[in-house]
Amino acid sequence: DRGNVTRWETPGQRRGITRYDDTAVDALEILAGNFAATLTPMGSVWFELGLQNTRLGDKPKVANWRQECRDLMLAEMAKSNFYLMMDEMYLDLCGFATSAGYAEQVNGRLHYSCWPIKDYVFTMGVDGRVDAVYRKFDMTPINMARRFMQHPGFKELGAKASMALNPDGRAEEKLKKVSIIHAIYPRDSYFK
Repeated sequence: DRGNVTRWETPGQRRGITRYDDTAVDALEILAGNFAATLTPMGSVWFELGLQNTRLGDKPKVANWRQECRDLMLAEMAKSNFYLMMDEMYLDLCGFATSAGYAEQVNGRLHYSCWPIKDYVFTMGVDGRVDAVYRKFDMTPINMARRFMQHPGFKELGAKASMALNPDGRAEEKLKKVSIIHAIYPRDSYFK
């Protein structure tokens, strides 16, 4: 299902290609399932929070605070779709050797998504680590308004989407998809 990196499919078209042997697909699913079961097991404590200053981290009040924060984080992840998204991430990671997970707050709750590999590119800094991610995806102007206009940093939808949402605009324009470029990169300064 995720093998459409180099080909574009028509919405509603039957997905996938003819396979003569399922060995690789089965092996990928087993490996990804083992990653999920051992690295991020649902219902287990699979991470700890630490401090750079280890002497400070050893104090009982600080250790209790770290444990309380960890428990809150695990509880919020369990209420969200985190573990479903991690299944997709491990499939991409094992199959393509890369994956892009994204976390945001939607309607007051955490929401995680694993972007399809064909939708994003990333750049690396001089240290060899990812420093920017660019994603292209499509959305209808109505969904864009519902999704982005409530964000604190919202400025505008863009000319095409704004025209489609104009009360005098045609109804079919409101449902016609518009391409969006989502860029995540470091900023030298931040102004509200």
